[in-house]
Amino acid sequence: VKEKFSFKNYSFHPHVTVGYRDLTWENYLKAWEVYCEKEFKTKFIVDKIMLLRHDGKWIPIAEKKFKN
Repeated sequence: VKEKFSFKNYSFHPHVTVGYRDLTWENYLKAWEVYCEKEFKTKFIVDKIMLLRHDGKWIPIAEKKFKN
């Protein structure tokens, strides 16, 4: 992936964002106090993976659908 899309070293960080836009900064800090030490476990079905690039907003640049 790094070679194909010319990523700089350490600019690629795979992750899952659970939520962030609905929180004000103050509420984020309050939530962090409650959840920073809690473990989160769940299961979900992933039917595709997308590669996004951030250029002021997130732009999909590649997608791979998984077979059942």
